Amino acid sequence: MRGVLELVNSRVQTTAADLAANLGIGDSTARQYLRRLADEHRLITRINTGVYGPVTVSQVAQVSREQDCADSADERPSERDYPDETDSPIDLSLDDLVVSGG
Repeated sequence: MRGVLELVNSRVQTTAADLAANLGIGDSTARQYLRRLADEHRLITRINTGVYGPVTVSQVAQVSREQDCADSADERPSERDYPDETDSPIDLSLDDLVVSGG
């Protein structure tokens, strides 16, 4: 699959037929590689139906931001972590609330 990635990154756009002709692989295998590189690994981008191209710098930044958001969401406790208020590490009662003002 590394050869597929190198070929896609060396061109403006690439199709499965281009891969088949240049790498000597079948059309269905080429389509599968392109789809995996774009959808699962996000190493190439889908330009149009059946047409792929290299990932741009702005797309890499976007994926990085999305990953950062997903990572920070994983770190926050969810409701299922504390299903009962009494199990929460934060005291949510207002019994000892003191309001001061000036």
